[in-house]
Amino acid sequence: MRHRALLLLLAALSLTPACEVIDTVRGFAAAAGALSEHLETDVKAELTDDKITKVITVTPALTEFSKTAKHKWDPHPESPDFTKLASALGGLADYTAFFEGQGTRLTEYYVDLIKIVDARGLVTLRKATAEARAKQQTERGELEAKLAAAAEAEKAAIQTALDNNARASELLEQQEAQALEARKQRTASSGSYSMSDAEIARVEARLGEIEPVMKAAGYGGKE
Repeated sequence: MRHRALLLLLAALSLTPACEVIDTVRGFAAAAGALSEHLETDVKAELTDDKITKVITVTPALTEFSKTAKHKWDPHPESPDFTKLASALGGLADYTAFFEGQGTRLTEYYVDLIKIVDARGLVTLRKATAEARAKQQTERGELEAKLAAAAEAEKAAIQTALDNNARASELLEQQEAQALEARKQRTASSGSYSMSDAEIARVEARLGEIEPVMKAAGYGGKE
């Protein structure tokens, strides 16, 4: 179980940095012309409950639309590829019309989707770290109890296990700190966006609704 928690942590660390994804959207919107009009406003806008609801509602509809659309496009939030959509005659217009029919815009939906997946990654990181930390503490307590009751011949092996536990704990704390600092620096240098604790908490509170939708769409559902 401790190893599973560490794997979850590493999975969270491996997510494509959201600021890089936003930069890709910027490049696409600039190339597409009219789409760039609202993009920076979308990037800076607060991720409200209404926006989360919109993504939850629109994502299944987008999946169904994409199945029958003349031009196929997979708006994966972690590995965006707008090339087919941008180069296909009428493709961009079709999807732009779809999003307008859903009461949103292509850039607004996509930016909000990226923010939700980004917040989910942060929540996963925090939970995985907390889970691993708790298991290491439990293991340490058990080992300390064994050491206190052990025969002299057994103490060296138990002490080695305790030393390994201490090193693993230090590594875990370093990994979390480095991941959060790297994310902070990437966001600051890219001029992308920063999410408030309130925005992240909104996503965390609604993960029960968000997860099934993300997984059904085939993106944002890493375990």
